[in-house]
Amino acid sequence: MADAIDAGRSGWAGCPTCSQDLSFDAAELRCVPCSLAWQQDGDGVWSESPSATKASAVVAALRSMTAEDWPDAAHRLATVPGFRAEDLPDAAWADWTMLADLAGKTVWDISEGPSLTAVTIARTAAYVVASNPDEQVARCMMHAARLSGRECFDVVASQPERVPVRPAGVDHIVLGGALERLPRDGKIERLERLAECLAPGGSLLFTADNRFSPVRSGRIRGAKLASESGYRTMLR
Repeated sequence: MADAIDAGRSGWAGCPTCSQDLSFDAAELRCVPCSLAWQQDGDGVWSESPSATKASAVVAALRSMTAEDWPDAAHRLATVPGFRAEDLPDAAWADWTMLADLAGKTVWDISEGPSLTAVTIARTAAYVVASNPDEQVARCMMHAARLSGRECFDVVASQPERVPVRPAGVDHIVLGGALERLPRDGKIERLERLAECLAPGGSLLFTADNRFSPVRSGRIRGAKLASESGYRTMLR
């Protein structure tokens, strides 16, 4: 499995500044020309500047769990401050359908708020790299992947533009409720930068909670922008 992880990581990892290959080992991804590096912390999360921020109560609880504990995770975490049962995959999201075939593909999942969509995607995807700017959420994602047996899985605690994904490095990019949170100025340019990371035939997919469905409401600017840009909009 270590060989599969190394192969998968070398397939998507690249410098976001110069697009060159990264040198990497078990704990560091590095771009020598740009003097940039991403380190992996004790929870397995990659970031340019791993912080010493104390883990949240939820992260601390997840650290102590084993795979055997995962099916009963909601019950075990119920009394932990900050725990939200709806953030656990395979329970609240068991009846959700991804309107795209991600099986056997390399997928970059971009989220902004608490989200474990990437763990669900990893059920069938060949490799998943997930990014979230919130370090505590990123840690939860990594432990959820570990506990549910998703091994070809990386998490980067960063804004999308600082995630080390090479051009044509992934087959699909999923923006889970993140599109409407992108800054209004330069949004098209940001989407075009993401599109450069797609392999030929890849897709940039947008998800939105049903209560904000652009089919039912025209209030989501992101959905309109996606349509105008020629991108496919995906609901969940």
